[in-house]
Amino acid sequence: MVDRLPVGVLSDEEIAAELARVQARKAMEAAYEAELVMALAAQRPDTDDPPPGHPGARRRGTGSPVPGTSEFLPDELALVLNCSRVFADGVLADAHQLVERMPAVWRACADGELDWFRARVFADVLADASGAVLGVVVPALLPAAAGLSSGRLRKRLVAAAIAADEEFAERRREQAQRRADVR
Repeated sequence: MVDRLPVGVLSDEEIAAELARVQARKAMEAAYEAELVMALAAQRPDTDDPPPGHPGARRRGTGSPVPGTSEFLPDELALVLNCSRVFADGVLADAHQLVERMPAVWRACADGELDWFRARVFADVLADASGAVLGVVVPALLPAAAGLSSGRLRKRLVAAAIAADEEFAERRREQAQRRADVR
């Protein structure tokens, strides 16, 4: 355990400052976890999966959210993290988006400048954006992101992505419709 002063002796200002430090450390730890997850993903290529039509080959399912990785990676990560496959899938998706596609956002977390919650807003909104859109939107909004509410950040990310790519709004609408189409 880390040596710290008892919370009861801290002033209001010290409590606020300590809470800010805790948030920065949590962001750093989340960024480190994402880096570890992507290191594991790099060691699980889809070339190791059984080919279609062979025993053990995937028949249905989503596979891995990280392109080029084994369909079994989410299951393995779920085991390691002691969580559901669905949760592990989300961890993988966020790690891929932030470490691989939006390294500046990941770096802001690793440096404790942006909390992981807001980083995940970037990952969620821009998951299907092209590299060109990311190259415009991320540098434009990242500097102010820590000072925005998550709702305001989400709105600005969507608006900036639409301004950079007219078809972005249509793709988001189609994705929302697919997610809502439960049968």
